[in-house]
Amino acid sequence: MTPNVPDSPAPATGNKKLIAGRLVTGGGIIDDGVLAAEGDRIVYAGPAGDFNAAGFAAEERRDLPADRLILPGLVDVHNHGGNGGDFPGGDEASARTAIDFLHR
Repeated sequence: MTPNVPDSPAPATGNKKLIAGRLVTGGGIIDDGVLAAEGDRIVYAGPAGDFNAAGFAAEERRDLPADRLILPGLVDVHNHGGNGGDFPGGDEASARTAIDFLHR
């Protein structure tokens, strides 16, 4: 399986994260996967064996339990509100509170 390396601008420096565990990609599930991020960019998502961890300190790594999944790039837009406001209640003021919060 070919690792997924996004074509994107250079990431912000600092703030590195490395998550190891079961990785779900468009190509399948990788049981021994790694997701590496620098700043606000995913710089690698693929098999751990193909990842060069040089430049990532041990304290930047998090190993997930086997029952957890890594879903790189997934954006879940389903929600019921936010900041004390909600949509299901049908109250316009409550919905506006949630909308204003989510827009920020």
